[in-house]
Amino acid sequence: MPQPAFAVTDIQGSTELWERLGPAFAPVLADHNRILRETIAEFGGSVLRTEGDSFTAAFPAATAALRFATETLLRLHRHSWPEEAGELLIRIGVHSGTAEPETGAASRYSGALLSLAAAVSAAAHGGQALATAEAIEAARSALGDAAVTDLGEHRLAAGTARVRLLQARFSPTSPAKRMPSWGVKRSCASCRRCSPPRRGAS
Repeated sequence: MPQPAFAVTDIQGSTELWERLGPAFAPVLADHNRILRETIAEFGGSVLRTEGDSFTAAFPAATAALRFATETLLRLHRHSWPEEAGELLIRIGVHSGTAEPETGAASRYSGALLSLAAAVSAAAHGGQALATAEAIEAARSALGDAAVTDLGEHRLAAGTARVRLLQARFSPTSPAKRMPSWGVKRSCASCRRCSPPRRGAS
C-alpha cells in the first residue's frame, strides 16, 4: 500500500505584496486559494490546515502529491494575474512516509513528516517544487511529463541531518511554457549552482 505524502506551500514575498497592494491583494489571494484547493482535490488530496497564504495538504501517495505540485506551478504560471501584482510565485515542498493521524482528528497529522515537508518548502525558490528522495523514489515511475533534477544533500536546519532534495518540474519537451530551474535556496545560497539567475544574466 502506498505511503501518504504531504505538500506544504507558501507565496514568495507575500508580506511585501500585502504591503504594496493593500486591499487589491485580496482578490489575488482568493485566486491563489481557489487554484490550490481545486488542484489538491483533483489529485485526491485534502487540506490539513492553512495559515496565512500557506497550505498544508495530505495525499494518498507521493505520485499524487508530486503531480499536484507540478500542476499547481503550471496553473499559477498560466494564470492572468493583475499587472500590479505580477506573476504569483509559490514554493512547494513534498515529503512521503508513514504518519499517524492525531488522536480524535482523522483528517490531521502530526509528527516529523509535516515538519520536514515544511522545511523543504522553505528551502525552495518561488516557482519551484522540491521533494525529498523518499517522495521521488515512491513516485518515479508515474511522474509523466515532470523532469526530476537531483540537487544533492542539504542541511535544512542547524543541528539536523542532511536531506537529499530533488526538483520536480516540467520537461523542456512539455507543451507548457518553460518553468525556471535552479537549486536550493538556504543551504547553498551563495553557490552559483544553487542560486536563481540574476536579472539580465545569461
